[in-house]
Amino acid sequence: MIYKFDKNYTVIALITTGFSPPLSHVIEIAAIKFRAEKEINLYQTLVKPPKKIPYVIECLTEINNEMVKNSPTFDEIIDDVKNFFEDDILVGHNLKIDIKFLPDFKNNFIDTLQLALKLIPNLKSVGYGLKDLCGYFKIPPPLNYRAMDFCLSTEKIFKLLQLNNPD
Repeated sequence: MIYKFDKNYTVIALITTGFSPPLSHVIEIAAIKFRAEKEINLYQTLVKPPKKIPYVIECLTEINNEMVKNSPTFDEIIDDVKNFFEDDILVGHNLKIDIKFLPDFKNNFIDTLQLALKLIPNLKSVGYGLKDLCGYFKIPPPLNYRAMDFCLSTEKIFKLLQLNNPD
């Protein structure tokens, strides 16, 4: 067996202004909590970063400084996020990036990118991005470059990857 899957988990996605804290900041976070593989709760918020959102990120995400000006800061939501996650296994795509933005989190996690690399090794020429895997599994890709859309696609991919697990 490659992975033993738990039926209780939380799918997460962060939208950030870059890839490396403290130079980059979270501007949106979304999470979907599952129990017995059934969605039971959602968490989503825009986050006001300490610096202006770069124009290139605004163009990519359609999240602009006006949208986040009245949003909570990351420090203001971190306890709520931890409480929402509880001790769940966190599931996300390319999660090794997002985890860097979640200080002091002790949760175990499953990265669907790494899982796909192990379970479907023949995709190297196509790619393992979220949209690539959506194409491979013939499911609709995320509609927007937004955290909740990423969570929804990641959840579908996670379930399909479990079917590809040899045990």
